[in-house]
This record gives sequence, C-alpha cells and structure tokens, in this order.
Amino acid sequence: MPNPANGPARYINSQAFQVHLNETGVFLAYPLEVLKAMNGALEDEHSQDNPEVRDAWVLGATQWILWNGQQLFKLMWWRDELGTPSQLVGCKRDDGGYPVPWKDCWNDWKRGFE
Repeated sequence: MPNPANGPARYINSQAFQVHLNETGVFLAYPLEVLKAMNGALEDEHSQDNPEVRDAWVLGATQWILWNGQQLFKLMWWRDELGTPSQLVGCKRDDGGYPVPWKDCWNDWKRGFE
C-alpha cells in the first residue's frame, strides 16, 4: 500500500486513481483497498507524523467516500439484495487483518471523519 510519508500528494492521487479504476466496473467490487485506506487513516496511530502526512492519510481515505461512497454503501447495507457474497462483507477480518466492511464499519468511518 502506498504511504503518505513517501509523498503526501502522490498518496492522495494514488487513492483517487484506485477509486476511479474500481468505479469502471472492470473489476469485481472488492473492499480490500478501501479498508486499507480507512484503517490507515482512522485506526492507525499517526501522532508522530507531521501534519502534512496526517492530512494525507485522511484525504486519501476521503477519496473513497467522495468517488465510491454510494457503491460502497450499497455493498455493505444491501448486500443480500445485491447478491454480494457474504464472505466479502461479513463481520470478520481478511488475511491482512483488516475488518471486512459491513454496517458497523460504515458507522465507525462516519464517526472517524467527524
């Protein structure tokens, strides 16, 4: 995963690019990248980072909500109606240890951005 410490603007742009690539529908809508971005911004410790890097973490995660929020919201809230496999959006962690999104993740993210 790209890291804002290696270039804040580059990180934000890479997140926006990944979101737009995901939006094309060429790939299966899988929430791993959004989970990495959200957890990196809202759950990981960044108190030792400079303000520009901390802002980049949040702005990178924000790209997913701005450009892909509606699809992500539907994937989590209406998974049964959409036929989304439960293993993609169930209450568990993936191989990387990131929580797979479901309704509580959305609410956690909402609180994290407040």
